[in-house]
Amino acid sequence: MRKGILDAVDNTFLSALQKTIEAKDATKFATAYRQTIEGCYSCHKAAEKPYLRLQIPDHPEAPIINFDPAAKWPE
Repeated sequence: MRKGILDAVDNTFLSALQKTIEAKDATKFATAYRQTIEGCYSCHKAAEKPYLRLQIPDHPEAPIINFDPAAKWPE
């Protein structure tokens, strides 16, 4: 099952991200990155792991998983 999920993420979200990187389109990258995080979180919730809440880094070397149960995004 995990392979199927990872293949789906690779063929959708990560593929879209790759295209924005290749196009050097920062605006579309930001949108695709946000959609990827939201998609990942949907799977985390479905897998009963809502505490794995990704976040957009606000500086280099920032953690991308927020374990705060009171966090509001993504939903």
